Amino acid sequence: MTDQLSPTDRVEPLPPPTPLTAPPVAASRMDRIRSEIVAGGAAEEVDDDELADGWRGKVAMLALAGLFVWLYTLNVWWFVFVVGLVISIFLHEAGHFLTAKWTGMKVTQFFMFMGPRLWSFRRGETEYGVRLVPLGAFVRIVGMHKMDADVPEADEERTYRQKSFPRRLLVISGGSLMHMIIAICLLFVVYVGQGERSIAPEVFISNAEQGLPAEQAGLRVDDQVVS
Repeated sequence: MTDQLSPTDRVEPLPPPTPLTAPPVAASRMDRIRSEIVAGGAAEEVDDDELADGWRGKVAMLALAGLFVWLYTLNVWWFVFVVGLVISIFLHEAGHFLTAKWTGMKVTQFFMFMGPRLWSFRRGETEYGVRLVPLGAFVRIVGMHKMDADVPEADEERTYRQKSFPRRLLVISGGSLMHMIIAICLLFVVYVGQGERSIAPEVFISNAEQGLPAEQAGLRVDDQVVS
């Protein structure tokens, strides 16, 4: 004997299975550093109470200075090379920074190196500082990449994307222009400051033909010309 279902009996459908999704994984520190390098700098901003300007920042800067002293004792020429490289990187970013300020763009960060903050402070609307990983440096200009999709309406007029093409071209070329200025200044210092010492040659009369103006003027063989 089999059970029969009446027309009024309905079988409720089973609910669809809940998809198994893995919990979101927080980005690792290396992933953040990698994204900062690709994007040309950090996208997040911090409040004044989160700046790395306390005792930890001072200790970190003292440790960094100690590394330079150790490098100097190890090899003075490696020290000169590293210091020159750091100065070159700083001036490169300064070229972007100064041209961005001059063209009316909003610059919120100026950092040497990448990664976690070692030391920073704020002057006006810009945060200046040093980070941990010695891989270049960056200047953050609002609206320069896709990570700045949401910009306050009050700042939109000062974003990189809203400026004219000549101004954007000047800002993006600011670092290269700074390298040209560095090259001109170094050549000027080398050729003007160093120079080359020269000794005036000794000039003697080897021949004075009779009847010619030199002989008539009193010049004789083996006379020395002193002026």
